Amino acid sequence: MSVEDLNNRERVSLDKLIKRTTDLDFNEGTLLRFLRARNLDVKKAEAMLRDSVIWRKENEYRYFGSTYEFWEPPPEITAGYDIYHCGYDAENRPVYYAPLGMWASAYDMFKKGLEDDCLRFAGKSMDQVHKQLLTTKHQNFVCIVDNTGVTLRKALYESQNFAGIQDLIRLFREYEANFPETLHKAFVINTPQVFYLGYNIVKPLMTKHTLSKINIFNCDETQWLPAIHEHIPIHAIPEKFGGTALMKPLWPFDKTIV
Repeated sequence: MSVEDLNNRERVSLDKLIKRTTDLDFNEGTLLRFLRARNLDVKKAEAMLRDSVIWRKENEYRYFGSTYEFWEPPPEITAGYDIYHCGYDAENRPVYYAPLGMWASAYDMFKKGLEDDCLRFAGKSMDQVHKQLLTTKHQNFVCIVDNTGVTLRKALYESQNFAGIQDLIRLFREYEANFPETLHKAFVINTPQVFYLGYNIVKPLMTKHTLSKINIFNCDETQWLPAIHEHIPIHAIPEKFGGTALMKPLWPFDKTIV
């Protein structure tokens, strides 16, 4: 839902928040997302917004500063954590595909001394996607997360990466606090039981509203494939799933995507 589709209660709350945040540079769509993240409580939404401004200033060096405007992550990171832009859904929301199960080992990356690069890559990726979303009507996206390749052996290996687990928790907290209501719908497919070892760590960090948008399917294609085709146009579905999407790697960022 966009600012054009508000009911009376939402419009009144948004107008109140606009008046309370004239010193901040946020458009109505962003204000509305923060409002919904706080169940239309204007005071709580304002507090969340101002906390987010502080967070952004504190992370200027790592994610947003001019020093790293042209920063490029090491090739092994972009190759190891690939995400693709597939197109748009029927309401012009960007659709992304992430082959999560085939991603590189974060534990191995950390052993190579690339922890800071991994975190900067994650943070700047969130911010760049967010900048793209700001140009769209709904300011949220759809994603397909493919768990093909997730195994018990991999999960046990990654569980030794205590620093990585703490970083993952922090990243999820940062996402919920600073990029609220940007997820429209997620299809998590080919999911083995071992996936829940990691999912149950981050699940408490997400709001009930966010969790309601995440659809997790096992490896039965007859369950998840119809769901994907029901909600995503064929031109935005990867070819491997019966679509015709022209997939573009998320990195390097293409400013013409949206």
